[in-house]
Amino acid sequence: MNKNFLTPEEIKIKLLNKIPDSFIRDRAIIELLYKTGLRVKELINIRKDDIDLNNHNQITPINITGKHERTIFINNETFNLIKKMLEKRKKESDFLFITRTGKQLNRVDVENIIKKYRINDNITANTLKQSYINFMLNNANFTVEEVKKLVGQEYLSIKKTIDNVDSDDLKNKYKQIIWPV
Repeated sequence: MNKNFLTPEEIKIKLLNKIPDSFIRDRAIIELLYKTGLRVKELINIRKDDIDLNNHNQITPINITGKHERTIFINNETFNLIKKMLEKRKKESDFLFITRTGKQLNRVDVENIIKKYRINDNITANTLKQSYINFMLNNANFTVEEVKKLVGQEYLSIKKTIDNVDSDDLKNKYKQIIWPV
């Protein structure tokens, strides 16, 4: 039976170790997908202004707008990758992730980035999201309700439950995570 998630060690071996150090954007994309549970559509729509680049805290909130607005948190390592990527970027754009020609990335671009480095054909953006969910539930001791709020659970019948989860509590709990990769 195939599982639809990877452990942190599997992500490191099957994906992250394959990315050359100079491909900062690609690493930042994969780390954001894995360490935030973002959907690809959310990732490609993040604008530079959504991130406080002067924030030197361990955790940086990103406001995701769309059908259901939410805040995601990124760790210091991923934050530094994003800052480094923006410092080295040659093209200007309001979007955080762009192509070499300066255009906004699309869903296919992101899946192709993952495809370029993966060892296993079954690793997709959704695999990374499921890996995040699994890690948060089984290794970081978040509750189901907390994880649903972090990943932007859309189902209205569950929304009343997750609205009771305090964002400051989530931020403090997220700060305590030690990411193995």
